[in-house]
Parts: sequence; structure tokens; C-alpha cells
Amino acid sequence: MSDSSDFDVIVVGSGIGGLTAAAALSKAGKKVLVLEKHNIPGGYAQTFVRGRFEFDVALHWLSGIGSPETPGPLGLLLGGLGVAQKLTFIPIREFLRCVLPGLDITMPFGIEENESFLCGRFPKEAGEIKNFFGVMRSMVAEMQAIGPGRQPVDLTPYPTLKTYQGRNLADVLTEMISNERLRLALAQTGNYFSQPYPLISFNDYIFVFSMFLNYGAVLIKGKAQALSQAFVDVIEESGGTVRFNNGVSRILVTEGRVGGVVAQDGTKIHCPCVVSNADPINTCLQLIGRDRVPSWYLKQLATLTAGGGVISLYLGLDCHNEQLGLFNHTTFMMREDDDDLSLHNTKAFDMLKSGEAFTSLPALGVAIANYSGSDPDYGPPGTTMMSISAGTYGSTWLGLSPSEYDKTKRTLAEQLIGHAERLVPGLRDHIEEMEIGTPLTNIRYTGNYGGSFVGFGETRTVEPKRINTRGPLEGLYFVGSWVNGGAIPVCTMSGMMAAMSVMEDLSKGEGREAIEQVKALVEPGVRDTEELTNARLQQEISVMAGLHPGRITLKVLETIEETSSCRTLRLEPVGGPLPPFKAGQFINLFVLIDGIATSRPYTISSPPQKPYFDITVRRKPDGFVSHYLLDRVKPGDVFTATEPSGLFLCNPIVNRTDWVFLAGGSGITPFASFLREAVENNLPFSVQLIYGSRDPADVIFKEELREMSRQNPAFKVEFVISDPPAGWTGHKGFFNAKLIHSLVGSTKGKTFFVAGPPEMHRIVDHALKTLNVPAERIKKENFGPPADVTLEEGWPGISKRDEFMCTEDRTGTTFTAAAGDPLMISMEKAGIVVPTQCRVGRCSACRTRLISGDVFIPAYDARRWADAKAGYIHPCVSYPIGNLQIRIP
Repeated sequence: MSDSSDFDVIVVGSGIGGLTAAAALSKAGKKVLVLEKHNIPGGYAQTFVRGRFEFDVALHWLSGIGSPETPGPLGLLLGGLGVAQKLTFIPIREFLRCVLPGLDITMPFGIEENESFLCGRFPKEAGEIKNFFGVMRSMVAEMQAIGPGRQPVDLTPYPTLKTYQGRNLADVLTEMISNERLRLALAQTGNYFSQPYPLISFNDYIFVFSMFLNYGAVLIKGKAQALSQAFVDVIEESGGTVRFNNGVSRILVTEGRVGGVVAQDGTKIHCPCVVSNADPINTCLQLIGRDRVPSWYLKQLATLTAGGGVISLYLGLDCHNEQLGLFNHTTFMMREDDDDLSLHNTKAFDMLKSGEAFTSLPALGVAIANYSGSDPDYGPPGTTMMSISAGTYGSTWLGLSPSEYDKTKRTLAEQLIGHAERLVPGLRDHIEEMEIGTPLTNIRYTGNYGGSFVGFGETRTVEPKRINTRGPLEGLYFVGSWVNGGAIPVCTMSGMMAAMSVMEDLSKGEGREAIEQVKALVEPGVRDTEELTNARLQQEISVMAGLHPGRITLKVLETIEETSSCRTLRLEPVGGPLPPFKAGQFINLFVLIDGIATSRPYTISSPPQKPYFDITVRRKPDGFVSHYLLDRVKPGDVFTATEPSGLFLCNPIVNRTDWVFLAGGSGITPFASFLREAVENNLPFSVQLIYGSRDPADVIFKEELREMSRQNPAFKVEFVISDPPAGWTGHKGFFNAKLIHSLVGSTKGKTFFVAGPPEMHRIVDHALKTLNVPAERIKKENFGPPADVTLEEGWPGISKRDEFMCTEDRTGTTFTAAAGDPLMISMEKAGIVVPTQCRVGRCSACRTRLISGDVFIPAYDARRWADAKAGYIHPCVSYPIGNLQIRIP
């Protein structure tokens, strides 16, 4: 990007609040630029891919859409922006299953329906139930009279809201409902506030509860990513610009007024208005600078704390949900050993927040979302996609060391599965894919302070402390969960409020007067408060820099010759310790070779917790980077690399513990890391390694592997040579079904891990299919693109030497690209820098939009559904089969 003054508004971040503001302002004719540091839009409204499953990060369900006959507030808002027209909504049948000690009920949608159901289930409390829903109806009518997003100071015209203003959920429900189990069932919607019931505003609780009952809930075809992409499309169709992989590093301020931003790539962009979707604490301390923020605002922020987060377990199951007896979309389950059903019981919350109950979740019970029960097409045919979530706080996670962090995640995953198995017996036997998200995951991908899902903890309490959408500086506005609380409907409303404020200030020039009004409301209540200091973020910054530094600098400590065609580069960190990694993960090494900037991923072959990374490089006959690393690199040379990543992991929770490793060539490296870790730490494992090579002299780590096998009865290694020399008495040939069966025997109950060149994968795929190994019991790691893409299934038949003209839309750069090369190779040769990491179509770092033309994409590419529909490709595994026009987002 080049410096400019071409925009009216810059939006920092592409969460739902920021996207809503950008869409509204773009449609109003304003020139809008959205800058997002991640490679995809959405914030928490994103998806991620694991194996053959695409998971929603946080969208459990979506309320407020309504129906064509009775549209809800969110449905009207999205329709007015032109977003709803791009989406398909899938209704959810029933509201909520509530499993409490001594009670298991499933409540329907609809105020009348819920009232009737509960009266039938609790006939003795029918009068109390009717009174409760009568209050709800009155409050809903008054809320509708006020209008969405408005908060009148004087509630005198709204007597029901006034009656319960300042009242908490626990007190009111205890007064209204005498049956403790019914009372607790009605309170379950309050779990979305991540606060104890005595702190939750009754009025806010009714707002959320009634939204579900009045308008039901839906899923979105394409999941939350489809919603976020629809916003991006509306913004761009309305003349706005959305840029990814390039967030904001600084907000420019002069004499109390915003003047623009500096992007992460160093571009300075001037504009009069900045809408921040980043949280206010990071915005003020990191992007603006504490010295440029007024004292009264720093005092206000000092009174606010990060709200609750969740630990989420995302599960892809290898069977249909009905096979497991799982029918409801949403189930809240309390701990069966908690016999105190009072809404005033805050013991579990107190223990959780203090960290006392941190390693014994779920302190507050769990929420189970069964997505496939509502949408049979949510996952692959015959599978189930679900999540198990429990409340937690980011502050307790920030106190863990890297090794404790990983161990705690595994421990809590086991506990969550065990808790859910009360409802779904045998659940763990059907887990095909699993991922764990924590508040630190939230910080890593969104930057949200404390990893909160709900914004500030005080936003929806009895005595709420809410920030105004207008910031403390002229031209600065805030959107997202930090304004009015979490959830998509509320975040979209914050975006609309900010857009209206921007339009008003741009047209009338009254921004300063509006800020003075906000100051007058805030200042008296914080006059004796200490200002927020930079110390608030120091622990968070330090912990995340250690866990996920993004980029690392490495120096070659030594080179180790493994074979005549293979060498290990031992890399030590420069300027700090190495980040943690799991055996099987890789780094992407950046190199500059004869003026061409490129990169290659290399699996770390050393075990975790060593003070160095080993990458083992094998020469490729037609290689570019491998020749450079083997022939020209020497000790003392310095490189930049990505932090470790990758999903080729051995997880005993997911995978059968009887493992078969099939390695070819340098595909031994992830297995070497795992085996070295297991041997060094005396970890229990049962592994059979079958290692294929062309020649015995090319077998990497041969003697070390033999010694491991001699010392560990649970580890067996077999070498298979495809072109054996005279005198070779071991196994010969390729990994066909006959050979694998002769070495492995029965495949039942075994999980196969496959790593090696693409040619090997084709042979192994056929062999394992012949042996009837289920696809879900085969884990594969591709080592780069295929040597000859024309051999891939579905190749259109053109010559791999055919060349096509390509144009990058934003810069106008043109270049030629050969059909047989991944598009990324041609882009790099043309000097076009694209973010990269895995280079095998899984990480989406290189996500690029295909404006026109056709590409061939192998079946193993892992694009999101919404990306494929919107025309995004991964250049690392996309091959041109015609002239192309592309746009780097």
C-alpha cells in the first residue's frame, strides 16, 4: 500500500461490529477502508478446518433473525444492509434442553409455547410461571417502544423496566419462582453473560431470553464465515476496501483529534474518523499511546475488567448424532455433584475466577452444541459436528507456563468429554477430529483483552459500566462486544450506532461537543480512581510473545550430515527463547535466493523442549530451496521463520493408541520428533514404523531408529527399499496393500499416519483403501505440492508446460504462469509477496481472490466453504489453466 488521504473512515479490525459499521458507512457513500491483521474476516465469526470438518469458532446459534412474516431486529438490520440476501438461514427446532440434578426438560421457542410447556410440566407453579411471562411481555413491549440500541436515562414512561431497573436475576427469580429446579432452568439463558446470577441485570436477561423465544434461532449455511464474507462483499460492492494481513499498528492523533493510522506495512493513511473494533484498552495503550488519551477516560477504563471466556472443545465424530442418542441442538448440563441449586450460589464462579477450580472444570457445568442435529449438511455425510464449552477466565490461563498450558488443555479436554458422556455414552470412541480453544486462543487470533467473549465483565451487570461508542478523542469510535456486550446481534447494533455517530459528526461537526457530554457523565464517577497504566497489558503481551511470537529469528548453529543427499540444520534462537511446539509441527523458513524471496515449510525433527530446532533437508533433483540450503548455507547464517504450526499430531484422545507410521524419504522427520520425545521422557507408546526409501544409503536416522527399536519393545521399525542393491535382505518394493498387510497384520483398531512425497501418498491411499482402512483412521501430512500435477485426479488434460497471462488486480502487475507450477511459485518469481506458511493448502495464509479465469485445485486443498463460494483460492496449491485476474486481499 502507498500513503494516501483517500478515505473518510478507517475501520480497525473486521469483527462483526467493525464490518457492520463499514457496510453501513459504505452504503451511505463514505469512502471506507477496513484493515485486518488476520487473513480472513470475522473476529469470532470465523471458521477453521480440521481434517474433513469445518468448525465454527463461536457461533453456537444466531437469534434475532425471525421469519419473513415476523422479522427480528437482526433480520431487519442485515436485510437493510443487503447482507441477509446473500445468506441462507437454517431454523433450529427447539430452544434448550436443560439437564439439572433431578430435572431434564427441553423448552420450546415462543413465549406462549414456553409458558404452556412449563405450566404443564410444573402445574403447582402455573400461577408463578404465568406471572413471569407476563412481566416478560410487558418488558418486551417497552423495549420495542424505546427502539433498538437506545438507552433512555428516564424510564418513567416504561414502568415495568423501571420496576426492575437495578435488580439482579438471582433476587428476582427467587421472588417469582418457588421451585428451585424450575428457577434454575429459567436462569440458564443467563449463562451467556459469564457472570454469577446475583450480578446479572434482570432487564438484560429478559432482553436476551425474549429474543430467543420471540424470534427463534438459526444456523447459517456456510457457518459464521459466510456471514462475515457477506459483509465484506457488501462493503466492496458499495465502494469500500477491505485489506487482510495488514492491521493497524498506530492511530495518529494531533491535539486531541484522530488524523488517520499507520498500517502494519508502514503505510500512513490520513482520514478524519477511525472506528476501532479492537478493544478499548489495547486501542488506547497500544495503538494510540497512553500519553495521548485523556485522564478521565483512562480512569474509566481502569474500573473495567475483562469478561469471561470459555474453553471450547470442537469435535468431529465419525457417526451420525442419532446413533449416539443426541437429538437436541443446545443442552446445558450442570455438575451432577452440585446439590446447591440456589441462584445465589456463587461458589463455583468464585473458585473458577480465583483459579482454585481451574484444573477441575467444568465448575459451572457445560454447554453442548449439536450442530448436525439441526443441519444434516453441517458436516460430511454420516458424521456429527459438536462442541462442548465451559466457562473460564483468561487471567488464570495467563499464569501458566508453556508446558503447563498444553498439559492443562489436555486435562480439561478429558474432563469435558467425561462430563458430556453422561449425556452421550461412548462419545470418545467416535472422535475423529478434536481441537481445543481457550482464552489464549482468543487473544492470539483477535487480540481481545483477556480473551473475553463478552467484552467487559461489567457491561451487563446490575450496575452496568458501559463505554460510549464515541471515544475520548474527536474522530474515534468503538464497536464490538466492548460497547454493549457480546453476541452477534449486539455487536451489529454497536456497528450501526457507531456508523450513525460518524455520519452525524461528519455532517454537523459536533464530535467535540458529543465527547464533552460523555465526559460529563463519566468523570464524576471516576474522579478518585487511578488511571489505567501500561502494566495492565504487560503480562498478556509477555505470555503471548512467548507462546505465539508470529515470526522468529534463527541462526545456524551447525550442519549435520545424515546421508549423501540429506543434512540437518541445527537452528538456535536469536534474541530470546524458542516458542513451544508439538512433535509433528513445522516452521516455514524464509529465504532470499538470487533476488527471489520465497519460503519452504520444514518439519522440526528434534524433540520439543530442546534449546534448538533441527530441520532435516533432503535434496530434490529439481529443487530450488533444497539446493540452496544444502550447498550454500553455513554456520552463522541467519534466517527468519514462522512460529511452529501444523496439525500432524499424535493425540491419544482422538487416535487409537495402536499407531502405524508410514514414512517415505524426508517424511521421517515428524516421526523422528515424536519418537525422540517419547524415548527421552519415557512416554507410553505403541508404534510400528514402516520407512520406505529408494536405497538403504538414503535412509535418514537409520541407526538411531534401529537402536530405539532395540531399547523399546513397544516400537518396531521396518525398512522397505524400492530399488535395493545386491545383497539387500530386507523388505523390498513399494507400500502396496500386500506389503502393508504382511507387516501390520490386521488393521482393525489401528490409526495410520502417513508422511512423505505426494507420489508415495497416491500409492498408500490405494493400499489402505484396498485394506478397508476407514478414511477417518488415516492421518496424512503432504510434503509439498505434487512433482507432477498432471497425475492428480481431475486434471483437465492440458500440458503442464502451457503458460498463461496473470494480472494482480490491485497493483496491475502482470506475469506469466506455467500450468504445471503452483501459482504461488510464479507470483514469487514475479516479485509478488504473498503471506505463506504451510504451502499445501491448509493454513489459508496465502488466501487470494480469483476475479476471473480458472485454476485446477487438488482434492486435498482445505478451503473454507464460504471462501470457495466467494472465489478465494490458495495459490500454493492452485494451478492456472487459463488467463487469470487475481486480487491479493
